[in-house]
Amino acid sequence: MSKPSVLGVMLGAPLTAGGAHYGATEGPAGFVAALVGAVLLTAGVLGYRRVLVLRRRLRSLMPAAQRSPVAHLPSARRAATLAAYVNGVLVLLGLGGAGWLLYMGASWGAYDNSFGFAALVMGALLPFALGLAAASTVPELLRVVPAGARMGQALYGVFVCVASLMIAKGDGLLPRLVGAVIAVLALGAIALLGRCFRVMGGAAPRQGSGSPGAGQPGPGQPGFGQPAPAPGFGPPTSPPGGPHGPGPYGPGPHGPAPYGPPAPPAPRAGRGGLVLVLVLVLVAVLGGGGLY
Repeated sequence: MSKPSVLGVMLGAPLTAGGAHYGATEGPAGFVAALVGAVLLTAGVLGYRRVLVLRRRLRSLMPAAQRSPVAHLPSARRAATLAAYVNGVLVLLGLGGAGWLLYMGASWGAYDNSFGFAALVMGALLPFALGLAAASTVPELLRVVPAGARMGQALYGVFVCVASLMIAKGDGLLPRLVGAVIAVLALGAIALLGRCFRVMGGAAPRQGSGSPGAGQPGPGQPGFGQPAPAPGFGPPTSPPGGPHGPGPYGPGPHGPAPYGPPAPPAPRAGRGGLVLVLVLVLVAVLGGGGLY
């Protein structure tokens, strides 16, 4: 559903703006094109609203899209606030970019030409939509929802792509330096949002974690401080003090060793996301710049 909705917006916005401009300056035939564009734009907006409802329903089933279980911790709240500020910069950049394009369109002569006005409206719609998307993540982050940080990473990836084109296609040294600075800042924001995501508890829980409440007995419970047996192994459940000794989490008849195969070691935290971003930037610089 998202593809026809986005196409409706991408085609309807410039057709409506250019048709209305042509109808007001050249002839009434432009209003027919504006009417067609308005129908496409309305259908795209309504369809995309339906897509947002379905996406929100789907995301509600994912752990990262729900309120973090460690939201009561001060560190998680500080990370969420920091991520909200970082995404707030995206809001300012998106809305400011749209306003700058509309302002500079006067010096470019876009308001004197129907096709130029249509292209200007289409160009201003892109950063405006980016700003709205970033603004939708701020309430989530204020509720300590880790998914808002992931969305911010994806939006900052747009700046990485634009900076890659500036580096590869820049006319002179200054545009290339500006593109390099933008790329470094965007990659830094992506790394910072990734760290905030992990502090908010958005990362998948490691196997074999011994934190109380995560499948392990807490203080004062039998077996505290010992690994839990694997599912399907171990003696049958018996009350403490029964013929087989303590309960299923206590020492078995052969000592304190757990029943079943040993738990696999916890995976090491890597930098796969940052490495992937750097590889994509390199591919965009070498290949995307040439295609552009």
